[in-house]
Amino acid sequence: MPPAPALRTRKNHFALTSAERARYVAALLKMKRDHIYDWYVQTHIDSMWKLKSGGMPMWAHMRAAFLPWHRQFILDFENDMRAADTILTGKPSDLALPYWDWMIDRSSFPYLVFGWVWQDDFMGPSGSGPEDKVSSGPFAGWAPTYDAGPDYTNFNIPPGKTFLQRTLGKGVNTLPTEEEWNAAKAVTTYDAVPFDSNTAKRPPTVKFAGVKSFRNAFEGWIGYYDTAAAAAAADPDRTPPILHNRVHVWIGGSMSALSSPNDPVFFLHHSNVDRLWALWEHDNPTWKYKPDDGEPNPIDPIGERGMMPPETVDLEGHHPNDAMPPWDERPATRKGTTGNMPKVKPADVFNHVNLGYRYDTDPPSLTATGTP
Repeated sequence: MPPAPALRTRKNHFALTSAERARYVAALLKMKRDHIYDWYVQTHIDSMWKLKSGGMPMWAHMRAAFLPWHRQFILDFENDMRAADTILTGKPSDLALPYWDWMIDRSSFPYLVFGWVWQDDFMGPSGSGPEDKVSSGPFAGWAPTYDAGPDYTNFNIPPGKTFLQRTLGKGVNTLPTEEEWNAAKAVTTYDAVPFDSNTAKRPPTVKFAGVKSFRNAFEGWIGYYDTAAAAAAADPDRTPPILHNRVHVWIGGSMSALSSPNDPVFFLHHSNVDRLWALWEHDNPTWKYKPDDGEPNPIDPIGERGMMPPETVDLEGHHPNDAMPPWDERPATRKGTTGNMPKVKPADVFNHVNLGYRYDTDPPSLTATGTP
């Protein structure tokens, strides 16, 4: 039997050499030129946007499969990035998708060590001027896309968004903290009824005490309050963004919309989200994904985020053995692909080591067998 291929290691962007940073940027620019990058933007839009037939699919957010869906999404992206790097260098790629640890690298100033992600040789700086345009760095000439798939209503381009925009630190003034992450990490239940953005957010609690949905706390829909007084005064329908959501709002601009993969920092952010989920999985070796197979669609009596009437929460694609769209054997549309998309279920991606990669923060005991 041939030996198993070596695991590639996803590293903190700080650990990349200058040559690796340059190769990573060059691979993304090639993906953009080859019209491969924009498939990821369109797919993310389609995962949350309005169908012509009515309704919104919610494949990727505000539902149980938030973490598995994005794990597969960035894995596909990583594989396409490595393919681009192979073409550019003429040899098999040894790059992996880096991550940005926003609990440590918290500065918006590229000349400070904790703001190096924003340097001109990597992600580039915040936007400037009246339209918050990113005017330097490798993505200064980046033209975002706002295409939705043929089954969707038009996703209109907001004024001024024909270039990459960022408003670092303006939407919210701080990134998530280690204290907030530790509170979310202490939630040992993966998810609970009704499996949407309202899950476990009422009544507001102190530091997620008693919360029964790690997924919803980590995604950022549950308010984080330091004191009982703050929790008592909170309005659950106007919850400040936390953890994953807070990063999108802190970056702002192109990262604040359904089309957020237009900003290449999206993939560094979600690599970190995936890394933290992997650590939670390891710390909870008997964790159980919810909803169960066959669990019926629940009724949310409040309505999503308190802004809608009572509604049925569609769990299609969110049971552990459901195919996650677009990995549901539909015709492949990404440039360079033929035939149909593979079938990928949430249960297929519970162990990231089985998928061929590890993180530089993974415990040495983590192996490619069973659930982490």
